[in-house]
Amino acid sequence: MANFLITIFVLLLIVGWIANIIKASFHTAHFVQKKYQKFVEEQENKKGTQYIPPQSKTNFTVSNEELKSLYHKLIRKYHPDLATSQEDKGFRTFLTAKINKAYSDRDFKLLSLFD
Repeated sequence: MANFLITIFVLLLIVGWIANIIKASFHTAHFVQKKYQKFVEEQENKKGTQYIPPQSKTNFTVSNEELKSLYHKLIRKYHPDLATSQEDKGFRTFLTAKINKAYSDRDFKLLSLFD
């Protein structure tokens, strides 16, 4: 009987621990999304423009060297390994994913917004 109660107690502790991890993950994801939105707004205000995603990839052309140069500059600036805290690392990871997506889509306007 005692072993059964200990097993139940341990399982409840594990379930509680997993629930806390899931809760923290959702909180972190929400925090990162909010921080990203604020970051984009700040960048737009700095540059005096609002980012509007391109309708087609052929509307705006830029050389591969310019695109690649800007991409590398941004990755060096926002790489997650340069984070000073766990929250900052989460934000930088999210931002790096956005930069990678913009680079693969050849979205120079979005990349230049992060510069």
